[in-house]
Amino acid sequence: MRLRWVGPTIVVLIAALLVLDAALTTHTIRNDPALSGKPSTSSSPVTAPSPISSSRSNSPRPNSTPVPTVPPSPETTRPQGRVMVEAVDRDHVWRVYGGECDGAHAQIQRSDNGGRTWLDIPSPLPVITRLQLRSTDEAFVVGADSSCRPQLRSTTDAGAAWAATSDPSRAWYIDPADRHVFNSPGAGPSRPCQDEKVLGLAVTTVGGARILCGDGTVRQTADSGRSWSTMGQVPQAVTMAVPQPDVETTYVLRHSDGCDGIEIVALDRPNQTVSCVPTPDHLQEVALTIPSRSALLLAGEQLLRSSDLVSWTRVDASGPTSSR
Repeated sequence: MRLRWVGPTIVVLIAALLVLDAALTTHTIRNDPALSGKPSTSSSPVTAPSPISSSRSNSPRPNSTPVPTVPPSPETTRPQGRVMVEAVDRDHVWRVYGGECDGAHAQIQRSDNGGRTWLDIPSPLPVITRLQLRSTDEAFVVGADSSCRPQLRSTTDAGAAWAATSDPSRAWYIDPADRHVFNSPGAGPSRPCQDEKVLGLAVTTVGGARILCGDGTVRQTADSGRSWSTMGQVPQAVTMAVPQPDVETTYVLRHSDGCDGIEIVALDRPNQTVSCVPTPDHLQEVALTIPSRSALLLAGEQLLRSSDLVSWTRVDASGPTSSR
């Protein structure tokens, strides 16, 4: 008699737990800025140095479908394609070598000590054109699958596992197959740089973003990409960055005859050099991120740090310590 009574009770308890788990999961998705499309807010606010400031953007909502990761490319050299660097704070940094549809696969690395050592993370996509960190464990990437079709993948455990989003149309990203094409949440694929490639992207608000075109023109939108206006132009530009968490200044990185490396200028003062950063010879793919008082510049294998965008120090790195 006792066994007959206990069995149904266990079933009822399990059913109740499943209902509670589903409710908690739904609550988490609805209230997580990284998944809900709301700008993210940090639990420990940071203050940017004085001309530096920006606002996090909307992020597409992933589903829970697990996806296989792409094995690292056997080549010892870094793949071609976009170079990206993002930081949550001084210690937690990610870098991506984006790969190309007809070339080597993308490579992702994560550091938990400010870039002194790196952990290899298997890439969920062969090509990556955008990296966005939401916290020390949460991130998403936009890129392409093996057929070079746009895809979005997200992680909530620092890259140990990734989830697939079948439709990346809600994301801002440079098209993996054609860098003349840019996708925005409000307009879908378009050519805001017309005949020029899109070299850089900075998402500034839920509906706002800035892009750098191949001719050095910086354009912005405030209506999710339905219309664009020109902010200015910096010849020989290679990429751009907008500081977080404010968006007052746009910084452009360019090659200059007077700088043996990468020159950083403010878009509204292109004739005034903020700094000249020594880098390997004439790199075309570099990345700058300014999440707080500590800006980071990635040039090839070199990671450099600055507290004011003027003086830069190379971060000593011993290379990957382990891999997932």
